[in-house]
Amino acid sequence: TRYEVESKFKYLKTIYNKYIEYLRNEIENRKNNYQIRNFIKITENYNQKMIDKEIEINKLLTLNFNNKKNILDIKMTKLNALNPLNILNRGYSIVMSKGKIIKSTKNLNINDEIDITTADGKIEGTIKKLT
Repeated sequence: TRYEVESKFKYLKTIYNKYIEYLRNEIENRKNNYQIRNFIKITENYNQKMIDKEIEINKLLTLNFNNKKNILDIKMTKLNALNPLNILNRGYSIVMSKGKIIKSTKNLNINDEIDITTADGKIEGTIKKLT
């Protein structure tokens, strides 16, 4: 009868619609799985790139630090070589008169008071003779 045909048609239509909905859900799930896998792969690639960049930055920082340290060591060596205390330790002394360093006997006169600084102390004296 017509009623039975319509009833079966509605039933088939419902089953068909449910099947279509199932297929849509399945497609969406697979699409989501693909996007998740793709996202994970992209994330792993970026993570590896970041690790590589971090290693590269560390190498550059280490190289820069070592270069700066070498420059500092060279400057410290030069500074120590010119350090007046190190010069005094090699046997030299500093002669001063009236608060000024004496570089020549021409800057002194008989009876001038002088201070002589050595590595281990000071000597006070008076000029008795100039030659």
